[in-house]
Amino acid sequence: MALFERKQQLEGGELKGKPEKALPPKEEKKDTSIFGGKSFIQRETLRERLKKSDVWEKTHVPEKEREKWEKADFNVKKYGPLIDKKDAEKVIKDLFKEKGKTPDIHKKFEIDRKIQEYKKIFGI
Repeated sequence: MALFERKQQLEGGELKGKPEKALPPKEEKKDTSIFGGKSFIQRETLRERLKKSDVWEKTHVPEKEREKWEKADFNVKKYGPLIDKKDAEKVIKDLFKEKGKTPDIHKKFEIDRKIQEYKKIFGI
């Protein structure tokens, strides 16, 4: 008999399920990448930030080498004056392809180092 009564109470709307718990507000993640919350940056801004030593403190990559990386990987003709996150992802993807094609271990290590640094800077 208890089951029948319970069924009637549920159909009548007298009993309801457990109250829903209020979800805590989501914390917004602060964008610490080179883009700073924007969808794109200008090429000049990219060059300036790549030259800054505070970005590269932990890696000890010389400034001349960073300039070479920027010129080689972010070709002006290919990517234009604005660099967005998709362009950065494409550069990293191309570096992965180049790493796979290269037979030289030292070259692979250098490309892998570039990939790691770009991922840190671009927040990918």
